[in-house]
Amino acid sequence: RSTGPHLHYEVRHNGDAVDPLRFLTVGKKVAQYL
Repeated sequence: RSTGPHLHYEVRHNGDAVDPLRFLTVGKKVAQYL
């Protein structure tokens, strides 16, 4: 159960969940994508 507002984020490739960090450019801050 969630205790408040939240965001679910996932990346899928060919139907399989994959680590989204693989798609972020090295050196960029994750905050830029939020």
